[in-house]
Amino acid sequence: MQASDPVFPAVITRHWEEEYQHGHVLVTQPALRLMCRTDLEEGYDAMWLRMAQEDRIQVTDDLARQLRLQQNPVLSRNEFLARIAQNGLHWSHADQFFYLTTQAESVLLNSTFPDYVRTLTAADEAIFTRFCAENNEDDLDIAGVEPDHHLVYGVFKNKQLVAVASAYPWETSRLMDIGVLTHPGYRKQGFASLAVRALSHAALQAGFTPQYRCQLNNAPSLALAEHSGFTPFAQWNFIIKGI
Repeated sequence: MQASDPVFPAVITRHWEEEYQHGHVLVTQPALRLMCRTDLEEGYDAMWLRMAQEDRIQVTDDLARQLRLQQNPVLSRNEFLARIAQNGLHWSHADQFFYLTTQAESVLLNSTFPDYVRTLTAADEAIFTRFCAENNEDDLDIAGVEPDHHLVYGVFKNKQLVAVASAYPWETSRLMDIGVLTHPGYRKQGFASLAVRALSHAALQAGFTPQYRCQLNNAPSLALAEHSGFTPFAQWNFIIKGI
């Protein structure tokens, strides 16, 4: 780590370190860890965590054999990616993962929020349903906000729900994955950021670590993450079987 690199809480680095400890090591270098797993998540041939100073890659047994990684090991990320391309394989998409640095967590924990930002409960079901009806299906799918998530926060203006952020625990970790959606008539006014920050504040108080992720081609979502105090941590890319 360089002196200028952001410092993230240990729970984040530990989670991703443990995630890429499973399997048979094919290559281990300061900037590359390539592993073969028999239990890679179903439907995937490879998972690539691209960090600022290191690449961590997991492949299935079948893909390792196809690429002849045992007989002819790769020596660098670029060599591995070239072999992927030579075999007609393609990375499907990339998610950008954001987290709060330790300093940003401290700042957020000392923040206060206006009374028009609050948690949403079962009593708000009709309000939430009406809010969703005013958004299109694509936006709802991308946002992933749900009324039954572990935490749900709403921002109101003139008693109307204008933004929602919700979050649920990521797999079995203490990370909490965030989704956010703003009413079409109230976008670009800071409501989404307010919802994300209020929810993140609640997650930290409950002992969780907020996680924000979005696809790299979603420019508004990328901007929202950084505007909400989050710092880029890594990109996660996949090779999906049959694609």
